Amino acid sequence: MYKNSKNHNKVSVVKKKPARTTRVTAVVKIHPESLIYLNKGHPWVTLDSFSKEFPRSIDFLKVENGNEFIVLINDPEHPTVRARFWSRIEKHQTFHFALHERINQALTKREQIINSGDRNNYILVFGEADFLPGLTITFLNNNILIQTQMPFWNKHKKQLFKILDERFDRPYYFWQNRYGENKSIKPVGRYKIKPFHIKEFGCSFKIDFTLGEDFGIYTDMSAIRQTLAEYITDQTSLLNLYSYTGAFSLFAIKNNALKTTSVDLSKRYLEVLEENIKHSELDLTKHHSDNLEVKVALKKYIKNKEKYNVIICDPPSFSRGKKSYQKSLNDYKILIPQFYKILEKEGYLICFINTHQIAMSKFRKTFNTYLEDNKDLKLIKYLTLKDDCPRLSNFSEGDYIKGIVLQKK
Repeated sequence: MYKNSKNHNKVSVVKKKPARTTRVTAVVKIHPESLIYLNKGHPWVTLDSFSKEFPRSIDFLKVENGNEFIVLINDPEHPTVRARFWSRIEKHQTFHFALHERINQALTKREQIINSGDRNNYILVFGEADFLPGLTITFLNNNILIQTQMPFWNKHKKQLFKILDERFDRPYYFWQNRYGENKSIKPVGRYKIKPFHIKEFGCSFKIDFTLGEDFGIYTDMSAIRQTLAEYITDQTSLLNLYSYTGAFSLFAIKNNALKTTSVDLSKRYLEVLEENIKHSELDLTKHHSDNLEVKVALKKYIKNKEKYNVIICDPPSFSRGKKSYQKSLNDYKILIPQFYKILEKEGYLICFINTHQIAMSKFRKTFNTYLEDNKDLKLIKYLTLKDDCPRLSNFSEGDYIKGIVLQKK
């Protein structure tokens, strides 16, 4: 439960002096282009002939920048990102003081979402966009999942817990390192991992951390899902491709859609989807699951002359390779004509891609090309991260979710 400033019940803690962390700071040189990007607001220094010489055992790196220094957090384990922006030295401020201040600022920015009651899953800290590089903190019904992109944050676990304890009422903490080979989610302390449910816009979703990174819902898509309500009516027939555990399908049923069809290659995900519908006390007769590959399902629907008012296509990210992401974007050239055949007149086609490897400018340019080949589709709007997942200007890598809404003329 969130503690607001008017009713602040502090959790009792044993008063101990925080363990001192050795933070030797080294002055380093970076590529001139990297300095230009840092001064424009980009938060990363990537691998090059300069950064490959960074010392591995030092937490903080200082870069001379005219009359000031830029402070970076060293990230020696990442294959391409070698350091992340922390601050500019303009006044004396300890790391722990700055950490406390930045987390509280992140929480304050989200107070309207936290207090709205619309959902009890939201991003509390969104990495570089909240000036807490490589750190994501997600609230899931009084379970707080802390995910890190670099070893640095493991040294500051106790401080993170202490800060969050000031704002939340005895949450259960879980930790996940998203670098290295072992990316499993682990409980902190004596907590045991067991399934639980979260609420989102009147729907219930089962969360199971034992499933790994795909544990039941993608919270970074929550705000985007809410914006799609305007396309759903009591006459809507919705097709949800790559449905996962059915967030779009449940949202449509909750918003009085006539029927929904969910397609996924994972039988287990579809079983969880149907569990979610039942647990949400929604009408299961409005839903149909197809345990098929998407391309096979499309052939089936075209053959049967089925029609849908809304088609949502949100393919998963199978690989971190740039070629794989490019293939996902290129696949739409083949898929869009097939979508068109089963889309009702004035129906909506909503397409996503999830990667920082492809910039929004390229996403838009590619879809403009597709629209030239499919002139009976018109652009309605683009979709991107928002609300509890803010965007940082001059940091296209942080703007990884890209979507587009098209309408059949």
